[in-house]
Amino acid sequence: MRLTAGSCLARLVRFSPSSIQRVMEKLSFKDMVSSLVKRNPREQQICLNVLNMTLLESHTLPSVGREVKF
Repeated sequence: MRLTAGSCLARLVRFSPSSIQRVMEKLSFKDMVSSLVKRNPREQQICLNVLNMTLLESHTLPSVGREVKF
């Protein structure tokens, strides 16, 4: 169930970039990154997809840009 929900979120973010801010408000950046450490490759791919879209759109969404500082 969790993987299906994550997959739906990744597709939502991909096809509706304006929803990135709402998704990132609900999911903490720390939780997203910690999911990359888990051994489930499908969950890692979902998180990478969401993070990539967040990085691509961070220049247009100032509140997301604060989360993505390096």
